[in-house]
Amino acid sequence: MNRIKKTLWCLVCTMSIIIVTSCGSHRTVEGTSAGSSSATPGTGKITTPGTAKPDDTTISEQLQKDNVTAKLDINVNDGSNEISVDGKLQMKRNTVIRVIITPLGLMEAGRLEFTPDYVLFIDRIHKQYVKERYDEVDMLKKNGITFKKIQETFWSQYTKNRVSLSLGKTSLDINIKKISYDTKFEATSDVSAKYERVAMKDALAKITGM
Repeated sequence: MNRIKKTLWCLVCTMSIIIVTSCGSHRTVEGTSAGSSSATPGTGKITTPGTAKPDDTTISEQLQKDNVTAKLDINVNDGSNEISVDGKLQMKRNTVIRVIITPLGLMEAGRLEFTPDYVLFIDRIHKQYVKERYDEVDMLKKNGITFKKIQETFWSQYTKNRVSLSLGKTSLDINIKKISYDTKFEATSDVSAKYERVAMKDALAKITGM
């Protein structure tokens, strides 16, 4: 598996596990305290070895922030392939949750963006993108995923400096570091007219079949 394919595969795995885990985590968020060190959703496993206190901000204070950015170290392993890539997390409460994959921290290979109205998936390698409502994406519709569920999951988990997820044979380990607040970033992403708009299933088929 070449480097480009591995990077995109990592993005797809990250997206899939986050979505499925969001479904399970939503059932535990309301009954779990903000400082809890672990949660066990029905569809995934989450373990958090420690908690981070960036800028001496308490977890309670962190959960009240409306603008959050962080650096990500993402590792995906399915038993046959393993890759580690850099990434970024950008969150604006009630507006957007964005995960950006940046191999070596230099270039953007793709991004996954959740807004209240739609999901945006940009594949910069193939110059294609997906922009669909939640009820138009089978993976989301079947699991009853909404922006509210995803936002609750991220806001309950980002204060932990490490989150490990597993789904079947695939494991996803995310280190969250350099958390900062009130950093300015675009609320929505613009897509170049040179990019082709495709359905989610077609985008994933092109990536996984490359």
